[in-house]
Amino acid sequence: MKKLFVYLGILFISTHLVWAKEVSDIEICAVEAPGLMEKNGTGMWNDLLNGIFTANNIVVKVSYEPYKRCERKLRAKEVDAVPGVYPEPDFLIPKRYLGVDLVTVIYKKGKITNWNGQETLRNKIVSWKRGYNMDTHGVITVPIQKHEYDNQKAVLRMLMADRIDFLLDYQPEIGIAIKELNLSHQLDTLDQAIKGGNYYVGFSKTPKGKILREIFDKEMEKRYQSGELHIMYERIGDPSY
Repeated sequence: MKKLFVYLGILFISTHLVWAKEVSDIEICAVEAPGLMEKNGTGMWNDLLNGIFTANNIVVKVSYEPYKRCERKLRAKEVDAVPGVYPEPDFLIPKRYLGVDLVTVIYKKGKITNWNGQETLRNKIVSWKRGYNMDTHGVITVPIQKHEYDNQKAVLRMLMADRIDFLLDYQPEIGIAIKELNLSHQLDTLDQAIKGGNYYVGFSKTPKGKILREIFDKEMEKRYQSGELHIMYERIGDPSY
């Protein structure tokens, strides 16, 4: 019996090493986000993911698509990873989170006299980007009338036309859109007004995804212990680390 356990242990390690040797790239599907994941290869998440995987001789390939499509591809095992997902049984979730959900609330000036937390949203028409699913991932905990949008500037115009009551989004992306539409003087913005749960880099439930998650865990822990994560996040004003 002892020999059998030794054999199985050797077989597991050998298989693991073969897979690790065969993992030469990672295909990431991501949503373009200013300051985090930009198509020109810049952004803090790009820097972090490139640093983690290129240090292990893994080529990083990134495609930019809508969030919902990226999630669907991850479930279908068509990509290896998606940054910014909530924990779900269909994904392999690493030990360390990518960030903490800190949501910005936007509304027309004069809409409310005081912000009383999520109670202010109760039974109101509240909009967020399609696929964010803030109501099912524990971010929004009061009953609302949900509206999902695909175009950020279009939904800001809806907000101005009183077709929705509140918009939930993230900085700096929403701030850029507000400035481009010259709406800063007509809208109130409450940064980090709602704190949700943690979001992660989700990996595909495949042998390759398991190896990639292990590499991610090892490198994230190393960067956390050295203080590098804190420096990277602090540089963009993100208090997650």
